[in-house]
Amino acid sequence: YDLIIMDTAPTGHTLRLLALPKVMERWVHAYSLMQRKHKYMQRTFAGRCTLDTVDDFLKTFDADLRRVRELLYNSAAAEFVPVLNADPLSVAETRRLVDALAGMGIAVRSLIVNRVPPDGDCPLCHARHAGATSWLTRIEQDFVPMSSGFNLVRVPLMAVQVRGVEMLARVGATLFGPGAPRSEPGARATGQDPALALGVRTFRHQPLRHRRTPLAELLDRACKFILFGGKGGVGKTSLAAATALRIAEQRPTERILVLSIDPAHSLSDCLACPVGNRAVRINAPGLLEAKELDAEELFEAYRDQYRRDVARAFDVAGNAELRFDREVMDELLSVWPAGLDEIMALVEVIDLADAYDLVVLDTSPTGHLLRFLEMPELARQWLKAILRIILKHQAVIDLTDAGERLVRLSRDIRRVQGILTDPDQTRFVAVTIPETMAMAETHRLLASLKGLGVACRDLVINMVTPGRASCPFCRARRH
Repeated sequence: YDLIIMDTAPTGHTLRLLALPKVMERWVHAYSLMQRKHKYMQRTFAGRCTLDTVDDFLKTFDADLRRVRELLYNSAAAEFVPVLNADPLSVAETRRLVDALAGMGIAVRSLIVNRVPPDGDCPLCHARHAGATSWLTRIEQDFVPMSSGFNLVRVPLMAVQVRGVEMLARVGATLFGPGAPRSEPGARATGQDPALALGVRTFRHQPLRHRRTPLAELLDRACKFILFGGKGGVGKTSLAAATALRIAEQRPTERILVLSIDPAHSLSDCLACPVGNRAVRINAPGLLEAKELDAEELFEAYRDQYRRDVARAFDVAGNAELRFDREVMDELLSVWPAGLDEIMALVEVIDLADAYDLVVLDTSPTGHLLRFLEMPELARQWLKAILRIILKHQAVIDLTDAGERLVRLSRDIRRVQGILTDPDQTRFVAVTIPETMAMAETHRLLASLKGLGVACRDLVINMVTPGRASCPFCRARRH
């Protein structure tokens, strides 16, 4: 291909993707240490060593990683274009994304502000437009001064879903110009309903065959965890925070924790108050606290303690011949699978849950969330592999402390697995919006949850356009 255009995952997962080359370089280093030990044994007992398939693999893997880094971090070869909405949560998250990209040496020269609502006489349209206008001004102040050639593009909120070649072509015309789309969504010049002008077929709603009730049952249910999950941008953070506030108000004597496990935290921005890795009290009725888990910091602390256990064991042995073994054991936790740090963080939360009556979790978007829910089994298999390596060394070096630490972690991860799949302890609330792509992703999410044994009986449809709108644009959105 002459050009590859990538639709990446939401912010937190994308930053993990971009950090993968460095993580995998640590893998290569750890495997190379093991291979050096193998070569040392060959020379010691056979008098010579030869290159093998492992050497070929490491050489090829290392070359591939260098090529990936050269592509991702070369501004002449790759460009990163952040997309955001004109609202406070999206602006704050994009600011952190751009800063993180700059720290990686990845330049950002263009920014797309999507779904800018039109102005109009309709109170809803007018309120949306006024709110977006203030944030557009903020975006220009915060982002445009970053470089003299910075390109800021606005894309209007369409009256119908952007789906299919014709609608995507309209968006492309807005992105690349010149001029606006062939027909401006919501324009009143033609006197025609824009929903009909854009080819939207009207239809009669069929009776809904499910309970249309609020989540009032959650106020009385004695579960321990409520998880909110869904596609990025559907409002999981806001709904998780609103639920926690409501339950705290209804249960004034109980301690409630609203917790973000999304690597791209938005809970602070949503609550409009500082929230970090330590639980903070929220100024609201009831006993509500909020926390944003720093999973990487927790994992680093665990890895440091593991390394201290290993260092102490080898210092006691005092055998210089074990230098390869010491390096290998020291680096074992460098080859951890992506997502293990979040599982470890949840292990800590479950330990802390004894201090709370209820924990409401704001999870990461669908793909990352499903990976997170699949992680316990993968993490336990990974820990078994590491424990096998430790047992092989146990005959010559006492690694009991390091081994027991990993065994406890494996046991805790099994406990996490049990709690997530126990409907009496955990309630999963899926969040979507009434648009085709969000609905399709929600179908996949529900099917995956069923396969993982996680029960989901609640679906919240967010951002529904009010009915009986006299405004043509709102009526088109409603259809």
